[in-house]
Amino acid sequence: MDSKERLSLPVIRTEFGFRRTSCDCELCSFWCRIMPGFLVPSDLQRLCPPGADLMTWAKEHLRASQGFVVFNGKTGEKLQVPSLVPTKQANGHCHWLQPDGHCAVHENAPFGCAFVDQHMKDREAHKRNVAGRLARMEDFAKNGPYSQVWHMLMKEGLTGGGEYMAARAELLKIKAKIAKRAAHQARKERRKKRKQGRR
Repeated sequence: MDSKERLSLPVIRTEFGFRRTSCDCELCSFWCRIMPGFLVPSDLQRLCPPGADLMTWAKEHLRASQGFVVFNGKTGEKLQVPSLVPTKQANGHCHWLQPDGHCAVHENAPFGCAFVDQHMKDREAHKRNVAGRLARMEDFAKNGPYSQVWHMLMKEGLTGGGEYMAARAELLKIKAKIAKRAAHQARKERRKKRKQGRR
């Protein structure tokens, strides 16, 4: 097979040494309807179209969130790590969630959407979230584009985020529904096996 005949394999997106996740199950995709994932600085380059003015684009597509509070166990100091998040539709769904349930920017989805899912271990999710926080903190420390966009949106009153408790409550409801469906299916399977055994 010569070089012209070689198949090109899809490029797997990585960030901070992590591989992108790809699950779109009910547990993972529900965040799109309640609390879309946060962006990291490199997301701005991917999501903002070439030639577009970043600030103008951000006003339409992003919101400034107070972000995550980090506690220093040694000093007891509290540190707020701001973030940029997708704006929301009137129904509360992510700005990029289409009526058919697909993401309009799936290939370039924000880090908080593309790199964290409900099936990974807490330890792995924590490592990925920490990497995202550190990248944001670094950008804020040098007043980079991410920081500038966040400050502009705050000044304009274009804020969002903060739905974590509501999202967790909804997640528990979805888990309960999934468990109920699984128990119902297991009962059906047991009844089916008993019927087959009596034949």
